[in-house]
Amino acid sequence: MSFMKSLFKLDTVFLLILIGIGIYLTFYKTSWLQGLLGFGAKASSKQSVQFEAKPKPKETSNKSSAGSKPISIETAKQKMQQSKCVIALFADWCGHCKEMKPKYSEVAATMPNVYWVDQTDDSSFAEELGVEGFPSVLLSTPGKKPEFYKKSREVDAMEKHFNKFLNE
Repeated sequence: MSFMKSLFKLDTVFLLILIGIGIYLTFYKTSWLQGLLGFGAKASSKQSVQFEAKPKPKETSNKSSAGSKPISIETAKQKMQQSKCVIALFADWCGHCKEMKPKYSEVAATMPNVYWVDQTDDSSFAEELGVEGFPSVLLSTPGKKPEFYKKSREVDAMEKHFNKFLNE
């Protein structure tokens, strides 16, 4: 019985320490809180926390060109069999994809045979191609195994490399 009482006392002490750390972090170190809640936090001279919503990032224009919308898996397979093409595989839950998609869409909107496939709900196409992570950009030549593009994700670099690949 005394063992249980000492165990209860340790649990209580541990809990109080955690509460103290939480209070300290909330009022004196607000950066962890703004990351957790997605708000910008500013501490005033009274050490109270005031929240301001972060400004929303600028949205890219939603062009209606062929490259700005995804193609289906079946269409991607057809394109890969018919001619040289560049196909990117994106997933909405992937942070790197969210960063790269606007740049890639800008390139795809201005170049023929540059497409992207949404793999958010069905990654079977990615698995079939041996893709191990997202985003993945494939340089496809009919009758050959697609190569992975592993260079810069900046618009100019992608345009230059894709042009060179498609015109070889």
